[in-house]
Amino acid sequence: MKIFKLILLIFIAFITTSQEVEEIVVSAEKIEKNILDVTTTLNLYEGDFLDTQEITELGQLSYYVPNFNVQEQEVSYPSFSMRGIGNDSGALTFRIGRFLNGQSMGTTTMSSFALFDINRIEILKGPQPTTFGVDASAGAVNVVTKKAEIGKTYGGFSTGFGNFNRSYIETIHNFTLSENSALRLSTYYVDKDGYTKNLNGGSVNGRGNANAVRLSYTHNLTERLLADVVLYHEYNDSPGPGFKNIFIPSPRDQKNSIYGPVDFRNDELANTKRYLNTYQFLFDYTLNTNSSISFNLQNSSTRTDNYFEADGSFIQLFSAMNNRDDDLESYEIQYNFKNDILSFFVGFNEQTRSASESYEFYFDEGYLMSFLGVDALTSFQYGLPGILDPDFGGAGVFASNRIFDSALDLFSARASYGQAILANYQALPVPLYTENRFDRADEEATSLYFNSSIKVNENLTLTLGYRENETDSTASQSVPDCPRPLLLFGVCQTPSYEISNNFTDPGQGLFKYGANYAFNDDISFYANYSEGRINPVVAFSAVTPAEEVETIDVGFVIVNSKTFLSGAIYTYDFSNYSVQRLNYATGQTELDIMDTATIQGFEVYGSFNFGLNSKVFGSFGNNDAKLGSNTASGQSFDYAGNKWRFAPEYTYSLGIDISLNKFNTILAYTYQDDMFAEESNDPFTLIEGYGLLNLNLNYLMDEYEVSAFAKNLLDEKYLIDIGNTGGNIIGTPTVIAGAPLTIGVSISLNY
Repeated sequence: MKIFKLILLIFIAFITTSQEVEEIVVSAEKIEKNILDVTTTLNLYEGDFLDTQEITELGQLSYYVPNFNVQEQEVSYPSFSMRGIGNDSGALTFRIGRFLNGQSMGTTTMSSFALFDINRIEILKGPQPTTFGVDASAGAVNVVTKKAEIGKTYGGFSTGFGNFNRSYIETIHNFTLSENSALRLSTYYVDKDGYTKNLNGGSVNGRGNANAVRLSYTHNLTERLLADVVLYHEYNDSPGPGFKNIFIPSPRDQKNSIYGPVDFRNDELANTKRYLNTYQFLFDYTLNTNSSISFNLQNSSTRTDNYFEADGSFIQLFSAMNNRDDDLESYEIQYNFKNDILSFFVGFNEQTRSASESYEFYFDEGYLMSFLGVDALTSFQYGLPGILDPDFGGAGVFASNRIFDSALDLFSARASYGQAILANYQALPVPLYTENRFDRADEEATSLYFNSSIKVNENLTLTLGYRENETDSTASQSVPDCPRPLLLFGVCQTPSYEISNNFTDPGQGLFKYGANYAFNDDISFYANYSEGRINPVVAFSAVTPAEEVETIDVGFVIVNSKTFLSGAIYTYDFSNYSVQRLNYATGQTELDIMDTATIQGFEVYGSFNFGLNSKVFGSFGNNDAKLGSNTASGQSFDYAGNKWRFAPEYTYSLGIDISLNKFNTILAYTYQDDMFAEESNDPFTLIEGYGLLNLNLNYLMDEYEVSAFAKNLLDEKYLIDIGNTGGNIIGTPTVIAGAPLTIGVSISLNY
């Protein structure tokens, strides 16, 4: 450890030799600042980095960000994890905020969108109560798009193709309409097959398909009033996620590899469709030299249709159609003040959002009867709770988190279990059994917030932030009578019901304290203490207590003409942290409330220019995240001491960017350590660590550019998710393989 610290000090001394300072401006603290002046741990990725690395999804970017993981197996339900904290806690409740141009994309189906014509992406670590609100109790991701530029007229066109029948077109046009206004039109189109073959025809795992258009309009209405309008539409139609169940193997798949093809034999192909529309109206009025007022309006909506094979096998054991409509409206007014000593802003925000969701579940009753019988015999054989157990009924024998005994060969037991389900199948003369469920969640929230910075002297600046929040929430769930009863039982599998619940949360004041010390023109140090709070989760049948967290970050930022380097150490202390767990009596996913939990770690990222033609860039993160020992009620916790979901202990990336004459080459390697896909830490949900090598080549010819890319150059075999519905209900987890070698070429014209 001493040698490591010495090397680090020598490295910092080397890269911080006096250089001309290059200013980097961010809006991470609600107003634009030099990155050297912020008190928040921030990972910044500019549009040029995204373009040269061929990054068009947040999931692709996350490999380069320390202690950050995004699972985008399909656009409608991405999963975010930051420093080990993730898992959204309800249809409208988040720990990691998702924002577009500083405005909330605050439902799950809105938070994944194509990355094109981007100015920068800011990834903020730790609670952001005063800047982004309660939806950012663990952090926030803010995507800032490029605005229309007044006084400039230019454009660009790019097209290309690649394997998996990939075709690609992107256009950018910036028009000056007058001396006070400009219009920017950006379009993006990608279409490709899924990278996993379906033996019954077609493919799955095709995330990334998009047909999008963004219109940005900027107008200096008066000398004091500036208006920005952003209109965005995106349509996605992609092969759906390929959950694969290797414990119920297809007779067509001789190898039965977790990385191999799937065999889905339904009439409906696994597919994801989504419509996303967002309208933003941003106004800024200058009152005088020191103060201004900003006023923002936003309306966003999504319509999503998913058909997926939940059991991941060739049999009709459990498949589903999911339709969801989300709506969000918000407005925000903020007063800003700044002089040489003091700066502050105070604002008010009101937001209304809703999520309306329907499910249609299907299964073959012959396989259901086989599953019930085999599950009963298997639970008796191993002395484990099964689906018919009076205390743990509702899920298969191997869905229980209580079975992970080293004396049990879990893989062999599950394999035998799956084979027996196939062997005991008897076809019944009835169509597939169908059942429906409807969920709805509504929320109205108001916030009053304040943030101030005072310059104590030339080097030291102190900050104080505060937010109050009040929320009214309603949730409901209903199950109508099934179209026909089960053949053998004469009743519906689930009796019809309709339940609703509502709750008003008065909120709790949240503080954030920070300090920034400018060591010199190139280096600053900062520290912050921040409080985060997730509102009580209002489900149709219960309300969980508010989740609270206190964090401390201590870090540094170095910026000069050759170097950008930022790092931080951090600690988190949680109370009432909620963890998703299956209730075996009902088959429903529920939340356990932990008494306490802690996280600590460190991270660093940056780049260094050796000269005009070469630079290196990289990141490193270490994260120690384990669940607590007891629930808030004092009971022992089933998952005590387990690792958090999608929380690798180590992540790192390293890349080199070399330009020679008109050629540019970027070679980058990213690595994620072992991690569990479920907080149960079921041994089969362990995703082994993997590294990906990516190559980007560019040749510049005046206004033309020819590019080629290869993602996963070495064709590494890896998994991006394990568990899903198959593991939670049936007891045989399903897997989703990561993308294999993906290549493409394109040609661009700028004018």
